[in-house]
Amino acid sequence: MKNKYIVILILLLFQFSCTEIIDPDMSGRQVVLLAPGDSLSACNGRQLFWWSAVDFAESYNLQIVSPDFQYVERLILDTIVEAHKIEFLLSPGNYQWRVASLNNNNSTEYATRTLTIENMDGLSSVALFHIEPSDTAYTNTKGQHFFWEADKRIKQYNFNLYYLGQRVVSKELSENTTEEQLIWGDGVYKWSVQGISCDSSSSISWSSFYLDTKSPEAPILLNPENFFETTDSVVLFKWARGTEETKMKLSDSLFVYADSTLKEILISKKSDTTSYQDTLHANREYYWRVRTIDEAGNLSNYSKVWRFRISPER
Repeated sequence: MKNKYIVILILLLFQFSCTEIIDPDMSGRQVVLLAPGDSLSACNGRQLFWWSAVDFAESYNLQIVSPDFQYVERLILDTIVEAHKIEFLLSPGNYQWRVASLNNNNSTEYATRTLTIENMDGLSSVALFHIEPSDTAYTNTKGQHFFWEADKRIKQYNFNLYYLGQRVVSKELSENTTEEQLIWGDGVYKWSVQGISCDSSSSISWSSFYLDTKSPEAPILLNPENFFETTDSVVLFKWARGTEETKMKLSDSLFVYADSTLKEILISKKSDTTSYQDTLHANREYYWRVRTIDEAGNLSNYSKVWRFRISPER
């Protein structure tokens, strides 16, 4: 009888050893990626790829491609690991990486992230071109837009603004533009930009500009004189600008009207000089005035309005 029980026990053990052991189903579970962060742009090519452990997972499949899984140009890594982290060295470029958990029965869906390793080429030879305001420009705008050349390798721009030699603004920016209110008054401003990326920096580029919010003086009319009368239809208009000295370029706008209400404009002429000649019709009166504009965009008041008449020849 004892031998009978021993035989039964041996048969049961043999049957159990031949039965397939099925791992738990992992469907519905998900790998949570921890590092590197999604869309990270990194200077260091040595990266720790790290994800959360998944219950019932026996191993993990880590894949890295360039530039992405939709358009694979290079398979960088395809490996099975039991741990849930691995360190790997990447050269500069654009990558996608993904992880799925595995056991003998099934696997989870892949979790995917994007990663960029920056080119470590030095920026010492780079000088960022200043676009706005242009160097030595004149402006009358206190709300000033600053804009300079971008470089895709640069992660940070150091912006500094100086008024009469004193630094009044210092910023670290991620974009190649900024808006500043010039609250310190008229005068000479200087501004500089330096690009920073990883452990490299560009040269510091400089520009200057002039803020001038003062209007020029109204021009003084000279010829034809007020109430002048002539039979000559060729008229030479002459005027003088204000006596205030300025380094800015000035120009003038001449207006000639057919009526004293200054509604019917016959001539509207911009001139870089202080004279203009034109041929007018006889047997009528004319009214004229001039206005000055400076290089910064400031307008003067209008000059006085003078009247003259061209009579028909007898």
